[in-house]
Amino acid sequence: MNTITPQTTVIVLGDARSNNLDPRADILRRIGERSKRLVWLNPEGRMTWGFGDSEMPRYATFCTVVRQCATAKQLERAVSDIVATYQ
Repeated sequence: MNTITPQTTVIVLGDARSNNLDPRADILRRIGERSKRLVWLNPEGRMTWGFGDSEMPRYATFCTVVRQCATAKQLERAVSDIVATYQ
């Protein structure tokens, strides 16, 4: 946590599934508060977010950007968009 500063962009690539464990949204909230930008790239389709053990709706509240990212093309587009905000 000490390495995250107001200049840091944190990128998470994951499905946001808790596997029925404590989702520890408090940690993500702290990361979001400490960083310049918190980006979550989720490989699952948006229609599945919030169903079963998906914590994506909860996590999204702490993120600057949330996108579906299941293909190389989507990843390329997401990274290009992130980089463009720094130029």
